[in-house]
Amino acid sequence: MVGRDFLMKRYKTANRIFLASAILFVIAVGVHCFCENPLAGLFYFLAQSCLIGCFADWFAVEALFRNRLHLPLFKPLIPANREAVLRRLQETVEGKLVGKETFTDLLKNFSLIQFIEKEAESSVKDIETDLARSGGELLLGFMEDHKKDLSCWIRQGVNNAKGSLAAYLRKKALEGNYAEQLLDKLLEEAQRAVKSNQMKQMITNKLEKLGENRERGFLERLVYSFAKFTNTVDYEDMAEAFLAALSERIELWRVDIHPFHKTLLKEWNAAVEAFLKTEEAEKALAHFAEELYQSVSVEEKTDALYNSLYEKWAAGDQFEKRFVPKLRTMLHNALRSVAENKELRAGIDESARALGGNILEEEYPHISSVTADILKKFKDSDLNEFIEAKVHKELEGIRINGAVVGLVAGFALYGLIEYLYLPIISLLFSL
Repeated sequence: MVGRDFLMKRYKTANRIFLASAILFVIAVGVHCFCENPLAGLFYFLAQSCLIGCFADWFAVEALFRNRLHLPLFKPLIPANREAVLRRLQETVEGKLVGKETFTDLLKNFSLIQFIEKEAESSVKDIETDLARSGGELLLGFMEDHKKDLSCWIRQGVNNAKGSLAAYLRKKALEGNYAEQLLDKLLEEAQRAVKSNQMKQMITNKLEKLGENRERGFLERLVYSFAKFTNTVDYEDMAEAFLAALSERIELWRVDIHPFHKTLLKEWNAAVEAFLKTEEAEKALAHFAEELYQSVSVEEKTDALYNSLYEKWAAGDQFEKRFVPKLRTMLHNALRSVAENKELRAGIDESARALGGNILEEEYPHISSVTADILKKFKDSDLNEFIEAKVHKELEGIRINGAVVGLVAGFALYGLIEYLYLPIISLLFSL
């Protein structure tokens, strides 16, 4: 905390008045000692009253936050009410500032396609490569299972080949545990992505923008200011905690016995099935089948076709060097076409938001508990600093008023004593 220097800056005017009243009092004492007349007495009385007023209100303000005089049996505001203040603060932070509505607002306008285009571009190639590799394994399986049919299909024309290929892929993509294998690859990639600094910065910026733009009442603004001042709502820490928790949960989601794994698998199966039925996916498969067809010479379009294709595309390092990149290009073009289709784009974004809602419902209790741990670490000085920072102008006004009230009260008391009390006493003693 900035501490004493900050306090001096806050109460600059009040401190100057306090210092001036002390200097005037010293001067008044000197004048009163060496010059006994009514004006000197009035000057002394006013200086004394002003100093008393300044000191009294300085002490009153200080006593709210600090016990600098070390008075026994006295507790300042925060130590005396620490538990209540922290409890109220925690309720407000969790319920209002980082409540579900904050994350719901984050999801409300979330676009998965836009996010991929702007924020996760560097990860897209890795994801596409993983999917292409998995797709390549499927295609090799397809060709091996249909060795006898390949040459017949090719001789009949590429249209038959691409139709059979598309049907096979649709069937295999949702068959057995292959869909789960693909989902696991995606979750693994997602887990890597959420650990990146790029993702943390993106979430931090989104949360901070939402947090600062929300409309709040006076109390919420006060608590929000405190939360940001003391780093309770440190959006970078919040994003880091959120992503760390999400990473841990993703690890659990990859376990097939976890309840949420079934929800994800259901959503994934629906997404894969919908994608493979799109016109864009059909065109991409047709284009790939055409490339396979063109890569084989007429003489090779025989019963030995499988061996020829295997040698060209999958033998040795050809699978990684040639087959996977070709498939990745096909997949990229298909996904790009999907992204440019407004209806499909809207449907994908809607599904992503629904899935985000499921994740939020599942994981919010783990996220919100982070604030409680942060709050417990606060020192009394942190809380004091915050409250004093928010009301220091009003407190300085009280201290300045103390000097004014001291002067007025001193002047009134002097008049009362000089022109009412002393004459009455003199009259009584003269009787």
